[in-house]
Amino acid sequence: MATAPGNEDISDRIKRLTEEKLAREVAKLDREREEEQRTYALEKRKASAAVWAPIATVASILAAILVVVLQNSAKSTSDEDTYWRDTIKAIANTKEGDQKASYLRSLLKPFLTSDRYRTYARGLALRELADMKDSGSFDDMFAAVFPKPGTRDFEEIRYVARTLYQQNRESNDSLKTLKPGPDRVEAQRQMEVKYAELRTICQGLVQAMRDNPKELRRVSGGETGGQAVRGGGLDLSDIYFRDCDLSNLDLSDADLKSSVFSSVKLNGTNLVGIKYDEDMHYLWAATVWWRAKSIDAALLSKLIKNYEPNHFYDEFPNVYPDFEVIKEDEYKENVERLCAAAQIDCSHRAAFRPPPPPTS
Repeated sequence: MATAPGNEDISDRIKRLTEEKLAREVAKLDREREEEQRTYALEKRKASAAVWAPIATVASILAAILVVVLQNSAKSTSDEDTYWRDTIKAIANTKEGDQKASYLRSLLKPFLTSDRYRTYARGLALRELADMKDSGSFDDMFAAVFPKPGTRDFEEIRYVARTLYQQNRESNDSLKTLKPGPDRVEAQRQMEVKYAELRTICQGLVQAMRDNPKELRRVSGGETGGQAVRGGGLDLSDIYFRDCDLSNLDLSDADLKSSVFSSVKLNGTNLVGIKYDEDMHYLWAATVWWRAKSIDAALLSKLIKNYEPNHFYDEFPNVYPDFEVIKEDEYKENVERLCAAAQIDCSHRAAFRPPPPPTS
């Protein structure tokens, strides 16, 4: 029997209310789920925006930096070009004897490490080295061009050494013609400057020779058609070796024609087969040759005869390196050693001349 709505029993009512409540709860859950999905989507978009915003910012910054770098690079290149032109112009317009000359030449130093101007600056610096009028600027520029002299630098250093020696000879000839007075004093001062420069260049040259002797002979000799080696030995002609240490070097077959030894040490040096001028005063006056490692018979005989200890010549150094006083026993022992190696009898030829008395 059907039951009127107003007369439904309690169980049916409870069932109906329960179903309605469940329906409402399901609807509520659906709404909450939809809301959660919308919230998740929104948070996801926010999170994505939070991630991409810094990236976009960084990208913008990097782009701006790149633009600045490119602009600065272009400006730097332009500035370097301008600086180079101004430096060259300033040096070219420098007159001989100008006190600013050394300073202007020092402006070349930054270009010695330039990727674009290194080769040009180095060539110009080599030429300008020989024209410097004070030894301090010379030493500074030499160190900039040759921070660590090695085998690869040998020929360039030798070029400067020969140029300086030629200037030294010309200055010496000029000095002889000058009468006492201001001009002669200035000429003597310039000679002292050149002597100091010759000392620096000699030390640099020897350092380059010590770097890799075998490689120096190979790359500069007949194997590659270079000019550093002549006839199997190093070409050391036309060089003023002043105040430097050639000890323990292999100078066998070296060409020493027109060269000068002045306060040079030859302890343990191989001098077999060297080429030299008949007028040997420039090489052997005031040189402790008897401490060499080996000397061929012909040269050794000439040295024993003409260049015994304390046998000095006019216009040549009259002191030994470090102002050493030579001892007779040490001299004769070394001569005997050299003669034995050269297979000649020197027992009656090793004369010893006492040192001159000190001057007051």
